Formats: sequence, structure tokens, C-alpha cells
Amino acid sequence: MLASLICTTIDGSATIERLLTSLSLQTNDSFEIIIVIQTNRTTPVALPDSLKLQRCRIITAQMIGLSAARNIGLSFASGQICVFPDDDCTYPPTYVEDLVRAFSNSDCDILIGNFYDPNRSCYSFHPDSLSGPMKHADVSRFVSSICIASRTTAAEKIEGFDERLGLGAATGCFAAEDFEFIHRALAFDLSVELSREFTCYHSLEPRPFSRALIRRFGAQGGTDVYLSCRYVGFFSALKVGIRYVVGLLYGIVRANKHSTAVYLARVVGVIRYFPMLLLTKRRGWTRK
Repeated sequence: MLASLICTTIDGSATIERLLTSLSLQTNDSFEIIIVIQTNRTTPVALPDSLKLQRCRIITAQMIGLSAARNIGLSFASGQICVFPDDDCTYPPTYVEDLVRAFSNSDCDILIGNFYDPNRSCYSFHPDSLSGPMKHADVSRFVSSICIASRTTAAEKIEGFDERLGLGAATGCFAAEDFEFIHRALAFDLSVELSREFTCYHSLEPRPFSRALIRRFGAQGGTDVYLSCRYVGFFSALKVGIRYVVGLLYGIVRANKHSTAVYLARVVGVIRYFPMLLLTKRRGWTRK
């Protein structure tokens, strides 16, 4: 069983060297690396030597957004399993071995693995003790794109990632492409499970409070309500919206500028993005 690791990066980011170094140390070599480099340059991107590995395929695309770039990578994948690392992820030496074993021992279509800070001391996306089938209500609690491992046939069936969502999307809705991917898989009656068998490492440095972060919270607010409405139901979406309004009022009453800004961004995001997502068609991928 071959695993395709599909990584998108901008202008050949230097952080990708750490990813490739960790992959060069794998105990199982049943994998390929597909790097989709997004660039707005007209001249060729200068690539680090580490990108010239035997198993590494390089695709250069105009600046198009994270989800669209991942879908391009999917169209070149020859593995039976697809995973989607960020360019600053790293993996333990047994990652591919653990991943292949997990799918060999399971009929599941999609597995959601663990993700930790590299020193495994401060963060786990879901507890080691937790595993089993996922429901729509679990998605926002346990899913991150770097934890998703999907059979390629399953990714093809749900048409990959929604190109309206994710960093760099033309809609400005820079969030929740991973949530939509899993919600859609569940809507297609594909089996999705949490797994303790494979682990990704990702740095978790605190993000400074900024306008960019506020925009991201706004996009999350709009997409959370949209996904709840589409895949769970109207009343679930209403509950999310009410929670944002309550959070905003609480921040105002407590004179907490940080909380007020975050929840105001989410409320504005609902007003801005929810109608747009509701009225536009999903843009995905299908294998040619």
C-alpha cells in the first residue's frame, strides 16, 4: 500500500526542508511526496536541494489557494492513501509504517490521526485514549487537515477539498476546508474514525493578535454556521450563531477587548460569508 503525502507551499518555503528530512528517516519507504508550489513569479522558483529526492514530485502552479493546490496534488497522486501535511510539519520515523498498518487493519475510508507539538509535551489534538467512529458533532473538536488520512478513492468520491475555503481562497473565506471535507465524507456515508495509530508533529507557537487573525476568526464564524446548516441542520446553525452573539455580549460586559474583537469578527463573518457560501456552488476535484 502506497501513501501519497501532498504538501502545498509558497515559493518553496525553507520550512519544507524539515518535513523532507523527517520523511527521509522513515522505516517504511512505501510513500511518495507531491509538492505543489504556489507562486506568483514569472521566473522559475529556486528549489532547495532536499526537494530533489527520488520520491519527490514537484508541481508549480500560479497562486491559487490551499484547497485548489491540494486538489491539484490529488490529481497526481498514485498512492492508495493520501495525507496532507503543512510545509512546517514533521513526522516520527515510524509514521508511514504506522499509517499503512492502520489502513491495512481497517476497512475505514478516512482516519483522523493525532497531532502534537514536536516535544509531545503541550498539545494533542485529541487524547491518546480516544478512538472510534466520528459524527458531524465531532468534526470541529477533532479535525485538522494535517491529521486527515484518506483512501484516495474516498477523496475522489467527495471531490476533494472545497476551493471556496482555505488559505488563499478567492472568496476570502480562509478557514474550515478540513471541516467541510469530513462533513462531506460523513454525508456521503463514508466511514470516518479517530485513530491513535499514527502521529504528526506541528509547531504550536502562539499567534499574535492581529488584523489577519481577526479575519481568520471571521471566516471561521461564517463557515461554522454554513457547515452546521448544510450538514447538521438549521437549528444547529442557529445555536452556533447564538453562541457567537452571547460571546460578543459577554466580552462587551466584561470589557474584554480580545474576546469582544474575536466574537465581533465571528458575527460579522456570519453576515459576510454565510449567504455567499449558501448561494454559491461547491468547487472541488474529480480525477480525470
